[in-house]
Amino acid sequence: MMKPGADKKYISQMYWLPSDVLHDRVKIDKIRYDLWHEGGLLRLCAGNCINYSDITSWFIDMVKVTGLNVAWVYYDSYSAKYWVQEMTAEGFRMERCIQAYKQTETEILCLLKINPQNSA
Repeated sequence: MMKPGADKKYISQMYWLPSDVLHDRVKIDKIRYDLWHEGGLLRLCAGNCINYSDITSWFIDMVKVTGLNVAWVYYDSYSAKYWVQEMTAEGFRMERCIQAYKQTETEILCLLKINPQNSA
């Protein structure tokens, strides 16, 4: 993200899970998504599937609140075809990026200052 006319760049990230499966995913994946949620790094969609329009709304709201322009949005392409179309229609530049949750977990826990060895 960037302020209009400025060279300084800002990075923001958010993760999403369906609320109905949060606790199951913590147990199955052995990843403390509940702590990610408590730390403000993960948002929950109502029900048992991701509502991509919730994510689009979050991006639109973030732009309005911060006044920053989004340079591009990295996304995991799994099941994202229609979301990419929706975001592109809203003027966002989309960049495909494969996400591996085990790699991402350590980065998130470090942001939350939680020792990954004690997180499960």
